[in-house]
Amino acid sequence: MSKNILDISKGEIELRLSKNNGVSLERLSLPNVGDFALGGPLFGVSTSEGWVDGNSVEFTKHEVFRKPGEVEEHVISAKGNKGALEIEIHIIIQSSTPLVEIWSIVRNVGDHLINIDRIDSVSLDLVPGKYEVCSFRASGSCTEFAPVAQSLSLESSYALGSLSGRSSNGDHPYFLINGDFEKQITVCVAWSGNWTMRFEPLSNGAYRLSGGLHDEGFSKKIAPGESVCAPPIVLVLGQSDPSALAAALVKSGRERWYPEVSENFPLTEWNHWWPYIDQFINEEVFIANVDAAVDLGLEICTLDAGWYGSTELDSNWVQQRGDWDLVNTSRFPRGLRVLSDYTHSRGLKFGLWCEIEALGEKAQIAKKRPDFPALRDGKLLGYLCLGNPVAKEYALATLDRLIAEYACDWVKIDFNIDPGLGCDRTDHGHGIGDGLFDHYMGLYEILDEIRRRYPDVTLENCSSGGLRIDLGMSRRTHISYLSDPDWPEHSLQVSWAAFGWLSPERCLHWVFSQWWHLDALPHQKFDPTDPELTTKQLDYFTRISMLHGFGLSQRLPDLPKWVSDSFRSHIALYKKVVRPHIKKSEVLLLTEQPLREGKGDRWAAFQYVKSNDEHLLFTFRLDGATQARLIKPGRLDSKKIYLVTNLGDNTQYQQSGKKLLEGILFDTLLEQDSSLLRIVPVSV
Repeated sequence: MSKNILDISKGEIELRLSKNNGVSLERLSLPNVGDFALGGPLFGVSTSEGWVDGNSVEFTKHEVFRKPGEVEEHVISAKGNKGALEIEIHIIIQSSTPLVEIWSIVRNVGDHLINIDRIDSVSLDLVPGKYEVCSFRASGSCTEFAPVAQSLSLESSYALGSLSGRSSNGDHPYFLINGDFEKQITVCVAWSGNWTMRFEPLSNGAYRLSGGLHDEGFSKKIAPGESVCAPPIVLVLGQSDPSALAAALVKSGRERWYPEVSENFPLTEWNHWWPYIDQFINEEVFIANVDAAVDLGLEICTLDAGWYGSTELDSNWVQQRGDWDLVNTSRFPRGLRVLSDYTHSRGLKFGLWCEIEALGEKAQIAKKRPDFPALRDGKLLGYLCLGNPVAKEYALATLDRLIAEYACDWVKIDFNIDPGLGCDRTDHGHGIGDGLFDHYMGLYEILDEIRRRYPDVTLENCSSGGLRIDLGMSRRTHISYLSDPDWPEHSLQVSWAAFGWLSPERCLHWVFSQWWHLDALPHQKFDPTDPELTTKQLDYFTRISMLHGFGLSQRLPDLPKWVSDSFRSHIALYKKVVRPHIKKSEVLLLTEQPLREGKGDRWAAFQYVKSNDEHLLFTFRLDGATQARLIKPGRLDSKKIYLVTNLGDNTQYQQSGKKLLEGILFDTLLEQDSSLLRIVPVSV
């Protein structure tokens, strides 16, 4: 091979960089994929002194850092801007997966200030052809994971992204590129703030894929010796098989990205929020639910919003956010430690909700520390700017105190604010254009430090439900809450989409919740006392939450006995059979995505595949579904005989793998009905 080519190919990845003029990408592909390859300048940076990319830099060094799991991190160093900038291009490849992770660090090695107003973590060229981009979009809470498909055109550019200040409020930072060669690329942006990925047509019929950090409103001045790190971009290349691409992301997540967890993770949870909100929760109610949770076999009880702030009984949780040093003694006259101690005395873990970044209108801390709030054009944005080092240390100390003082085992970290372009104050230590960037870097530092200090505490990622789900947060928190509402078809819609890039045990969504008022949301109508509620419906609702992390938000002491009995049975099954299985499984999506409002596929089937050839098959018949559906499992050995067990009624039968692969006919399920099958090889 030519000495002017840097080949860092491993396993299924062929990755070659040209070193003649810079370090542009000559080829990134799978050897067995053929012509579906990537090239291009690899990265791009817009500075006060001009544009810099892989074609315009001087190659200086290549280092390789070997890590566990056949992982190699390649660091390509180059200089640009006549020597004033040093660029480190980081490329991680893992020989066992068709996955590449790329990001850049830009360092000022000159003798004067340099302004950066755009930094693209990747700048890659798709070969000429026809492409469709399949993504998901949210426009506020309750709307997560709405599918969007867009064909690329040589007549105009196309872009995905978010400018809300939260990674998933807008386009979700995960999408598929489908080519006319029956090939696919999965792209994930590991960043929690504003991001963009652009598709720009080139004169030769190709398309340039570029982006990472969103450039609108962004600028960052770096002094001599300072640097800025761009968000990582994850690419998975493969044949037209979304499950295989998802498997690569799950494998890397479990082996490299996700924080370590205990053997019984994720805990089965009760959270007080939907039936009680802030107005109806108090010490007596929480303790009564702890007792009921013990009876059901749950493992953790979480006190959600409404515990903090002023002492008024009717104080509003939104307005009080930020005063985490105050406890609402009208609701909790003996404080919160008594709740934690009682919960622990009953053998359960204790969880606490905190929106550490938020500042409510009546928060006293904002008045005591006027240097803390984020402002834009002089107006309050409603959050604590963590780009301010003093505010960041305060937030870290506050979380530390809450965990220690209340002996928390779980912290639900919420964020119900759209920061937009972020803080532009100049007295926080950041500049006018990098307040949001520095806020998220500060948040990441806090989360990393809390995990270091409290390795056994679970951190839950929440943001008005699922509006800040991304690989940046997934690397720093243990589990992500998928969405605030959880009516069945909505839950199936968001789970189906999330499983494309997150492993199921790192997702959390509750059983169809009992809200404080049946008219609070049109579809959120679950009433456990409804005389028309059937056993099959309750199984259907409960099994949807068993697809991932399991939780209940019900008035547990008030449940009818038969409902409690059903929950108890399902929780025991989840802990004994389902949870140990899904933690080590790949998920195969055997149907298309169910959608809200009676749209999309009206059947939903999820197959969980363990490496030892054991399988769980969840099947759901939604409202409006056809009477019958042939569900075709995958990854079975056609030469084996399998034992199929219905985990609902424990009936069993044996069937050949060949026959099962042809499909299992479901023709007896009612609407709002379900099946859970365990499929294991028969011992010879």
